Amino acid sequence: MCRRCLDEDPEARPAAPEVARVLADAAGVQLAPFPQAPPEPEPPPDEEHPPTRVLDEPPPGPPPAAPAPASRPPGRRPLVIAGAGIGAAGLAALLIGLLTPGSSRSSDGTGRPPAPSPSRTTAAVTACSVAYRVDGSWPQGFQATVRITNLGTAAIDGWRLAFDFPDGQSITQVWNAGQRQDGTSVTVTAADWNRSIPPHGTVEFGFLGRRDAGNGRPSRFTLNGGECR
Repeated sequence: MCRRCLDEDPEARPAAPEVARVLADAAGVQLAPFPQAPPEPEPPPDEEHPPTRVLDEPPPGPPPAAPAPASRPPGRRPLVIAGAGIGAAGLAALLIGLLTPGSSRSSDGTGRPPAPSPSRTTAAVTACSVAYRVDGSWPQGFQATVRITNLGTAAIDGWRLAFDFPDGQSITQVWNAGQRQDGTSVTVTAADWNRSIPPHGTVEFGFLGRRDAGNGRPSRFTLNGGECR
């Protein structure tokens, strides 16, 4: 009975009275017969008072047509295939352009590579000059003053001066700047009050140094990575 109740075909499923009878027989219960409701009598037609009809109401017409099924949106598979095709075409065009002989020619047709831009060639050049002066010396030490001049037309905001010491020299004390030394390489950085050098302006710092032998001076200075005079 349970299998019949679960049948996919509604016509094959048992009716409620049959199910109740089978369950009652299995439980040993006597069921009373199901009462049958008498059919409702149809009301007599009212000949004197026919149904009232509203004149403004439109006469009944044919039933409205069922709405057309909405078109199914295109799936994602065609979009993925189209995107893959466009990407493959672009990659092929890029490889062809890179592997074609003469593709690196300049736009003027001469075949020569384009000349570097002025900003690229002058990126490592800073308009500046450095004056290095020894103010005094003693057997194993000396005092020096360094002046930086801005020869450009724009202010230098934050400066960093680098140079190499000869003869095993080193800085023991510095003023108007900060310093860091690694072997013979020295880097001097601006203080808070002199970090800006206006056009054609100067800034100075001094230091005490130690030397083991010789009185050599630095021969090359770079300011913020650009070489100075």
